[in-house]
Amino acid sequence: MVDDDPEQELRLQAIRLLTELKDNKIVPSLLRLATDNKTSNPLRQAAINAVVDIYAKPYGQQLAEIALDESSPIPLVVTALDALAILRTEEAKQAIEKRLDDPRTPLRAKAIDAYTQAFGEEAAIRVLPKLQDPDLSVQRAALSALTVIFDAANVKIRFKVMQALAATPDQRALPIYLTALLDENENIRDVSHSTLAMLGDSICSDLQTLHDRNELAAPVRRELTKVFSANSNFTFLLEKSTMGLEPASYVQYANDHGGDSNRGQQLFADPKGIGCIKGYLVGGVGTTNIGPDLRGIGAKYSRSELIRSVLEPSNRVLIDFEMVIVVTTDGVVHQGMISNQTSEKIELITPESKTIKILADEIELKKSNLSPMPNGLADGMTLQNFADIIAYLESLKQ
Repeated sequence: MVDDDPEQELRLQAIRLLTELKDNKIVPSLLRLATDNKTSNPLRQAAINAVVDIYAKPYGQQLAEIALDESSPIPLVVTALDALAILRTEEAKQAIEKRLDDPRTPLRAKAIDAYTQAFGEEAAIRVLPKLQDPDLSVQRAALSALTVIFDAANVKIRFKVMQALAATPDQRALPIYLTALLDENENIRDVSHSTLAMLGDSICSDLQTLHDRNELAAPVRRELTKVFSANSNFTFLLEKSTMGLEPASYVQYANDHGGDSNRGQQLFADPKGIGCIKGYLVGGVGTTNIGPDLRGIGAKYSRSELIRSVLEPSNRVLIDFEMVIVVTTDGVVHQGMISNQTSEKIELITPESKTIKILADEIELKKSNLSPMPNGLADGMTLQNFADIIAYLESLKQ
């Protein structure tokens, strides 16, 4: 049925069933399907994902060949790169690295993400030059990767990253500058301090939003008040958060309590549930995809990274989707993700999962590096709910 049934949906169902059974005997058939150019992309992608879910380690070479095949369509290569990032074998790393300089923008961006997952802090040297890529989406991918790298890197790499980001201050790198404010190394803290001061009012609205969403921890707010002590536009930093608990309380609780992954899955699946998980998908299942698919997120990132990703969605790894603020000629302000854009109009998906169509000649765009995902603290998320959600994300290994 997997190999030759004429009905695509039946073949997809068969792949899902066999994946759940973890039947190693089916892997060769799945690989034949994945490498068959006459097979539809959805089937080939499903076959690759199934191989990873069942047992992919012995088949890294075949997956690398798919990722490097110039006749492979972009969506298939992206799926193969994701699979290789999870494998982390030497052949997988080599295949991913070759795609870093691909002429096609989506593949360069995806290769940066996969390369960072596979190499960790070692990826910094190859990722830093991508900040100068002519395409904005590749630059964003590099910034997102460096945000992850920065936390885990040694002081030498952290300082190198900060020097590169300070050479041309970039509003989109705000997450890294904020993390660096509390770095154990004085030189890194000083570079961050001076760079934020240079950015000045250009980051004021972003900091205000982070403050309102309780994404600025108390120590960060204290450092920011020093940076902008002479600027009256930043007096909001002196205001105490109106929310009950500081982010540090959630971090401590999640570190001390494992959480219930089944309960976390229920919270995730509830469309009326906690704000931090609205809009995300897992393997294509979820509410509205204004956020990235979280399939395999538990295999890609550590528990500490997942904790920060939920608490600080504008600063962490789950935000490869850029928020756009749209102001119409009538003065109406909309914000969300661009789901479709032509020369005549754009379609915007709001954080409430509504789709808005706006004519191009009626809008003015101002891009922001903030995530459209709230962190859920404004919804009164309990400490136990938070631990359960982290447990669920951590369980998403495939």
